[in-house]
Amino acid sequence: MVSRRRALGLGLAAVAGVSVAACGSGSDSGPASGGGSWEYTDARGKRISLKQRPQRIVAYSGVIGALNDYGVHFTGVYGPHSPVDGKLNPQSGDANFANIRSVGEKYGDFDIEKLLALRPDIVLETSFLPNKSFYITPEVLPKVEQAVPVALIDTSARTNTLQILDNMTKLARSLGGDPDSDAAKQARSRFDKASAAIKENAKANPLRVLMVSGSPDKLFVTHPKEQDNSRYVQDLGVNFVDPPYTQKGEVFTELSWEQVGRYPADVILYDSRPQAMKIEELKKVPTFATLPAVKAGNVAPWNPEIPFSHLQLAKNLEPIAEWQRTFKPVAV
Repeated sequence: MVSRRRALGLGLAAVAGVSVAACGSGSDSGPASGGGSWEYTDARGKRISLKQRPQRIVAYSGVIGALNDYGVHFTGVYGPHSPVDGKLNPQSGDANFANIRSVGEKYGDFDIEKLLALRPDIVLETSFLPNKSFYITPEVLPKVEQAVPVALIDTSARTNTLQILDNMTKLARSLGGDPDSDAAKQARSRFDKASAAIKENAKANPLRVLMVSGSPDKLFVTHPKEQDNSRYVQDLGVNFVDPPYTQKGEVFTELSWEQVGRYPADVILYDSRPQAMKIEELKKVPTFATLPAVKAGNVAPWNPEIPFSHLQLAKNLEPIAEWQRTFKPVAV
């Protein structure tokens, strides 16, 4: 069984409520002014009340990657955000971190002293399991909360993608962002268009799809229902191969390299995060290279830890709609 921490290392409960009281009147219908009080109920059901909207925000890189697309600004970051091979880190979207101070990039390296030096009003942490932080360790979280309010934002498979997006746009608006900007509207249109195309293509070409993440000694096969963005694609009609569970709630099933042909598939989606094996490396493994999907060229990248904004999800969905139109069934 592979834990969610280990699974994502190989690599917001729903936001119950967001409200901003600007000049004494509660509202979340548009960008908030900085003068009113701010209230937020996080994934734990914990209610956070501030005298004014947070101005100095420190957040997990994936949360920044999502809220950045709606115009929210940040003071500090933690989690994966450094460029990879000269390109933006796929786990943090299109955010520019040049003027955002880092308080730790690797899991377990969260630096409280650096955090406090930034004088944050709030920390926005992501949550994949009920009542649990993701990147701030359980040992460190209480120490952080003694000094700074921490809100857990749900991006788990137990909350569907559309609800997470709705929660994220409400949070963005409450923090001064504008989910109704022209750019945000265009991103929403791209997301809707890609979703509709995937749904239609899945009916016309019902390919069997296997999601994998490679490491030097084994292959990890994803349970699509255990990751929200893959669950969303499955709900659109994509026929994911789902291996038997060895334990409830596991994210991946482990296979030795000798076992990689156990689950026949027409298409293989490989983990595109920096910590996973690149497709060129995977193809050097003989048992992987001889799979029908690999031999036919039916392989495509997939980011299982995409930031939850309409823009970032659209970028992840659009390639699916494309290969659905071109890949042919090959599995025996």
